[in-house]
Amino acid sequence: MPDFKAHLFICGNDRGPGAKRESCCSKGATELREKVKQLCRERNLPKGSFRVNHAGCLDVCEQGIAAVIYPKAEWHLNLK
Repeated sequence: MPDFKAHLFICGNDRGPGAKRESCCSKGATELREKVKQLCRERNLPKGSFRVNHAGCLDVCEQGIAAVIYPKAEWHLNLK
């Protein structure tokens, strides 16, 4: 199993149209995750050093697209 130096989880929650609460997917989280993965490839990060993944609901969707980086548990909100 790879020993990642950092693991980025980007919220991919989609509550669907008409939901009472916002969701990160409706704000472009899927496209953001793909762009981050592309940038990692373009920068030739060593394989296994950094991982970008879809996450289930991180429960802060009202604060924009949310992500968390482990192992530092560093949160990022309102991503574009």
